[in-house]
Amino acid sequence: MKKYLLLIFGFLSMQLFAQAPTVYNYDYNLVTKMARLWIDYEILIEYDAVEDRLSHQDYLFQNGYVFQKVKDNWEEIGFYNDKTLVLNQQYFEIKKPFLGKTAIRLEQEAHWIPLKKTKNTITFAENPETLPEAAQIWAVKMELQREIAYRERINNRQGSISVGIGVGTSL
Repeated sequence: MKKYLLLIFGFLSMQLFAQAPTVYNYDYNLVTKMARLWIDYEILIEYDAVEDRLSHQDYLFQNGYVFQKVKDNWEEIGFYNDKTLVLNQQYFEIKKPFLGKTAIRLEQEAHWIPLKKTKNTITFAENPETLPEAAQIWAVKMELQREIAYRERINNRQGSISVGIGVGTSL
């Protein structure tokens, strides 16, 4: 009987852990303009801010197109811009407010799935099961772009030096 209870408890705990949100840790190098996202010390995504290129083990986002790896070849499966992702004849929208959270949804749905960002992590605030993996990666990419732009702006403000020369004119 105890074995069955342990087995049932084990299955229940696995379900609880399976529903835990995925936490993407990230870092950004200001010199090389490269960002990395990882889970449990395994790098999943690399983003090059100069080329606006995101590479994942299964997907590649480059020049406004989405490619999927199929038998060691990259096949185009969709395209994107700053507001819309078209993937397998489905439209996904992203909402990037000036203040607040970035959110994504399938165009026909009314419910937005927000992303939560802290200092070094990005997560979905709700379970994104309804979104395909490529759409989730695109949403994380857009949030990462927003964070990189903010960090670049702060860095440029701190690095700018105002030089004033005290030269007066006399007549």
